[in-house]
Amino acid sequence: PPKAWRHPLLSCCDDAALCCTVSLCQCNAAGQLYQRATGAGCLAVSALMWLLFAATQIFGNASNALAQVEAPGGALGAWSTAAALGAVASALGLATTVAGTYFVCTARRAARARDRIPAGGCGDAEDCCVAYWCGCCALVQMLRQEGTTGARYQPCVATIV
Repeated sequence: PPKAWRHPLLSCCDDAALCCTVSLCQCNAAGQLYQRATGAGCLAVSALMWLLFAATQIFGNASNALAQVEAPGGALGAWSTAAALGAVASALGLATTVAGTYFVCTARRAARARDRIPAGGCGDAEDCCVAYWCGCCALVQMLRQEGTTGARYQPCVATIV
């Protein structure tokens, strides 16, 4: 018979330790759950997510710093460089969002299939919507589905305890 999620999606704060850890290390949790779902490397997924996040921050901060610098005589050179760096930061931010949504959506879909949890009213699209709009809560829900608690969760290991 079909099962259900052991914990509702928005009950992520019921386990405050797990919620806080996942909030700070979403890249790690996504990598761990993606590996459990697909067998693909946790380290590769986590590293890609952290790299995209860091690059977005670096390019965004560089763009902001250059935009604050006033070029002598109102020259456009400093502004165009800031705008270009801002565009790169925006593209990297979009890539981070798409990659994160993909990894969480894939892991959630696999967990649902494994535990015979029926899709909601939106069908399989629900997994992607949840991954996009409530990614942190979805990660906590999936970790709790695996029996992981905040006291036992280790974000810096390849396997979920």
